Amino acid sequence: MKKFTQTYNINDYEVLADNDFIPISKIMQTIPYEIYNVTLSNGLSLRCADTHILINNEYEEVYVKDSVGATIKTVYGDAEVYTVTATGEPVNMYDMELESYHMYYTNGILSHNTTVVAAYLLHMAIFNKDYSIAILANKKPQAEEILGRIKLMYRSLPWWLQPGVKRWNVRDILITLGDSGTSVFTESTAGSSIRGKTVNCLGGDAILQLQHKDTGEVFNINIERLYEILNDKEKLYTDD
Repeated sequence: MKKFTQTYNINDYEVLADNDFIPISKIMQTIPYEIYNVTLSNGLSLRCADTHILINNEYEEVYVKDSVGATIKTVYGDAEVYTVTATGEPVNMYDMELESYHMYYTNGILSHNTTVVAAYLLHMAIFNKDYSIAILANKKPQAEEILGRIKLMYRSLPWWLQPGVKRWNVRDILITLGDSGTSVFTESTAGSSIRGKTVNCLGGDAILQLQHKDTGEVFNINIERLYEILNDKEKLYTDD
């Protein structure tokens, strides 16, 4: 689970996703994580954390650390991941919370939000017996996406942390612990039930394409500079 050092609200900007500009709610700075360099066959590259999630050509989630050879969606079309290199260099990284969607472009590469809650729910499912965990979202496919991230996290656990699985469906899973088990299932509900998804850890030089909500101005900015602008604005308000 990522640890944040500072958080700032954003009310003015939207980030480019694969279908439109999506409102940003917050930007957060994390504690230092090791940088992984990702290079693609079309010349695009990204500096991010090892568990940053990319989207393959079948719109499935792929961790950066497992992505070599995968075909990834980009703003210029599909491209193959050529290399993933751990640099050994730790830096502060950045997360964003979006209002309603899960995919966005950084450096022209389509990425997927992760959710802190997904890691928490997996922890609850593994270390508790006879639990029933409901994932609620405005639309059921959104809840199923969160369940998909729980599955991805489960598959990435070492074998000795993986309990038995009796049921593994699109809409629900049943994790067995001895004679008992914990079920995780998805349902749709009112739009106010679950909002905001936390974006993966990104290096500060990752380029976002933003649009101002009021003026409609579209521009590129790296995420570290955006964070600095918001930090300066917060200081200005504090001084006032």
